[in-house]
Amino acid sequence: MDRKLRFWLSVFLVLGIVFLSGNHFGLARDDDGLMESSAPVVMEPQANPDKGEPGSVKPPPATIPNISTPGKYSIGGVCVLEILSLTQGISVSTQLLDFTSVPVPPEDSGNFLAGVCRVVFFSGQTVIPAISAEQGEVNICFASIPNTTSNNYVWSDKDPQWYLQPTEVVEGLSCSPAEITGNYVLIGKR
Repeated sequence: MDRKLRFWLSVFLVLGIVFLSGNHFGLARDDDGLMESSAPVVMEPQANPDKGEPGSVKPPPATIPNISTPGKYSIGGVCVLEILSLTQGISVSTQLLDFTSVPVPPEDSGNFLAGVCRVVFFSGQTVIPAISAEQGEVNICFASIPNTTSNNYVWSDKDPQWYLQPTEVVEGLSCSPAEITGNYVLIGKR
């Protein structure tokens, strides 16, 4: 087979693949909404619609099904939710959000150092503002950033305000209890 024939066959093969893919070849955007994963620890990232925000790289939204069993669950690669215990009927829903979902950090606390991890507690099908110690024990952890002073905060759904969480750095993770339904962030100063 001569070079010219191989060249044209290659061109037609590439064009055929592009045509069969529905002309979506190389697009980095999908406006159909969030995709849910089939297992709690496996998430399917999806492009974040631009919404007129500056910058070309956007964090992908990510969700996982409600969690009702102990274990460690990654939320979009930004934070880890560690479920130590949950009583029967209590479950947790999580989602990765962008910074526009919360107001600016509290004065003198610093800047956002990681994405926003949403945590919602349920009793049956009903959203509850928080879990008690009897209902469960849940921690949230963000990667610690060297040479920074940082703390975990939650923007509460019930009382829309920032709450400083008792934060402990363990093995490179900034961890705190996650017992309030709301948006959790790592805030600090470099």
